[in-house]
Amino acid sequence: MLIVPIRDRDTSTARFLLLMFAYLAFLFFAVFLLFQIKYKAAKNDLFPTMIFPAVIK
Repeated sequence: MLIVPIRDRDTSTARFLLLMFAYLAFLFFAVFLLFQIKYKAAKNDLFPTMIFPAVIK
């Protein structure tokens, strides 16, 4: 049978790739925030202050 129903299909690979993509996106965002805080803390146009206004004051 060429057309396999979705319930019989093995979705572990797709789930693994989706979780890997989400993990990498979160990791890159965290590194981006760290570099923003480290190298632009003296400037007024700090990007993370829009997200964490009470932490960075």
